[in-house]
Amino acid sequence: MGRIFQSCLLILAGCRPFIPSPPELLPSPQLLLQRARQPSVVSMKALVRIKLSSPEKSGVLSHIIVAREPSSLRLETMGPWGNTIFVLCIHGESLIAYSTAENIYYRGSSSQQNISRFLPLALPREALVSLALGKPILLPANEDSIKIGEEKRGYSLSFTLSDHPGHQKLLFGRDNFNPLSSAAFTEGGSTIFSVTFSDYTDIQQIPFPRRITFVIPAEKITVSIAFREVSLNTDSQDDAFSFPMPSGAGAASLDEQ
Repeated sequence: MGRIFQSCLLILAGCRPFIPSPPELLPSPQLLLQRARQPSVVSMKALVRIKLSSPEKSGVLSHIIVAREPSSLRLETMGPWGNTIFVLCIHGESLIAYSTAENIYYRGSSSQQNISRFLPLALPREALVSLALGKPILLPANEDSIKIGEEKRGYSLSFTLSDHPGHQKLLFGRDNFNPLSSAAFTEGGSTIFSVTFSDYTDIQQIPFPRRITFVIPAEKITVSIAFREVSLNTDSQDDAFSFPMPSGAGAASLDEQ
């Protein structure tokens, strides 16, 4: 009986209650927002594996991603034998897409509607670039509403949105302030989207999440990105975000459809 009692004491001792830090010891909102923006990363090139789960389509494919702030992105989808089967280029307000299976060269504006024709995430181009660079998507905030909190895993930053009813909440690691998660909510509390960042490793002395998971609960869409080979702050010129029309391909205007 005494040994059982001692074992229970040891277990209870290991389950220490969470004691929040005094408010004066919490990081400032400016510090956490600066960490979320990660200004030391402005461009990247990576080999990634993207897993898609949705009611319409599911699967895993390899891609080459090139991204540069604020709104330039190139996505090349690789086939089973390493051949390119799809190319998507976004550069500012322009979008080009080409599918080898269709042999059609699409051109149009980089609107969310046009982006959603080719990607399961109907996000603004700037938001796609942020994800590719390993950064949380920051929605427009009411600055007067920004609040700092503390949880077992780290520090939270929350604020109401300035462009429509709702709020966003981000969670940062306790020791290094690495972004761990981000979620946007409607005014009624329903989740619009959630993103988790994990498997941080130092790349060129910069902490980078090698795994990002993006979820849209209402549409039952989950996109998991596993970064394999990553180079940060690459010298990506404008021609990296363009793709010439292949000989013999058909042409289609996205804005006229």
